[in-house]
Amino acid sequence: MGRPGASVIMVVGEDDVPAREALAALAAQEPASLTGASSGASTGASWELVVVDDTPTGRTAELTAALPDMRARVVRRPAAHSAAGARNTGAVAARGEVLAFCDAADRVAPGWLDALVRAVTAAVDAADAAIGGGTTSAWRADAFARLGGYRDLRRDLAVEDDDLRHRAGRAGLRVVDCPDAAVAPGPGARPAASPLARRLPDLREQAVRRRRRHRIDDRAVHHLRADAPDGPESQRDRARLEVARAQRLARTYRAGLRRPRPRDPLLVLCQPRTGSTLVFELLNQSAGYSIASEVLHRRIAIGPPPLPGPAVAMLHLDLTLRARQGSVVGAKLHLEQLDQAGLTPSDLLARYPDARILVLYRQSLLEQYVSMVTARQTGRWRLDAGDRPAPTTVRVDRDELAAFCDVQRARYHRSLDDPAVLAAGTILRYEDLAADPVGELRRSLADLGLELEPDVSTTLRRQSSGSVLDRIEDP
Repeated sequence: MGRPGASVIMVVGEDDVPAREALAALAAQEPASLTGASSGASTGASWELVVVDDTPTGRTAELTAALPDMRARVVRRPAAHSAAGARNTGAVAARGEVLAFCDAADRVAPGWLDALVRAVTAAVDAADAAIGGGTTSAWRADAFARLGGYRDLRRDLAVEDDDLRHRAGRAGLRVVDCPDAAVAPGPGARPAASPLARRLPDLREQAVRRRRRHRIDDRAVHHLRADAPDGPESQRDRARLEVARAQRLARTYRAGLRRPRPRDPLLVLCQPRTGSTLVFELLNQSAGYSIASEVLHRRIAIGPPPLPGPAVAMLHLDLTLRARQGSVVGAKLHLEQLDQAGLTPSDLLARYPDARILVLYRQSLLEQYVSMVTARQTGRWRLDAGDRPAPTTVRVDRDELAAFCDVQRARYHRSLDDPAVLAAGTILRYEDLAADPVGELRRSLADLGLELEPDVSTTLRRQSSGSVLDRIEDP
């Protein structure tokens, strides 16, 4: 039998009443009008039905057997998959050149499949994908495979539909709406995504760009220290900082009090100049991730209120994580800031027993020290593509360097002595991260049971690609 022109993929759950109606509606589709769907000389059926059995008892075969005219194949999906994973299982089993997805609670109208297939196989101005009524869609099989299928965002399937469409747009694929592919919602059908919901991925992209712009404001107060000169400029900076902090905390705490505590946040433990900014940006580019920056940094607006005690710091972290929205929420935490707050990684695990911990460190403490001193001298804590590094050399005080190394080692040893911390996390070395940022971060996240979006990238660059000795005066 030749390759079918289209494969209709439907996931059927335990409730078989709407599924029976959906299957009957599919049986009414006219296959004759689809014989031109295949770009090759297909001698078999013009379309096939792939039913993914999501029932614990495997009763789906009974439903398809009741419709003898259906060219249906039943596929049992692996356990513990989401709805998105079940659709991907059906896509793997499908043989069609076009993959059409429909919900078991949707009753497709006559001509539904024909309209979708024509949209993606037209001789002129064909699209890579077409969006029909309800949560239905059709994708060219090669375009669907290029995107890696649906991503498991652990959300409503309508959101994962929009995520796939958004990624298609970013990949340069053409996605069109197909109003002729009508669907009548059946019992238990999910409502179609609203126009606002369809714009959510674009709005999220805009929010990322805004965060990048406003991050400069956060960095502007990094230079404030307790021993900074108490002149008029410093007083104005502190006043602006406290006003910004009060406004941000009011919004954060109001949102956090309405949401439950996350079970398994991703906590990035690091020290300055260990690649934490790079990791932070790559994670937040990946859909579903919402990682807060240095939430325990008392000198920036997202830090805790100026009240002493570890209880205040822990409550601030808790409410900040609750306020984040995403399938993976977390925060970047400097070990120095944990020390100042009177907290340890063990305290974090006591609060979040299922937390996932990513530890960043830099093997060369000399390079870490020179990088930090260089950033302080130039005032540039990050370099993007196109930025020219400020030429500067660093005079190294041997006693200061020795003290710096001792402090760094002591913090890591003190933080990681608890076996539970190591059991809950993985360690990523800066030198490996700098050589292959996306690949190394993806491997580290895989150790934690997490995935990274395939098309993330960074514009960050290192301060210098030369030897550290070239940046030291009289080494």
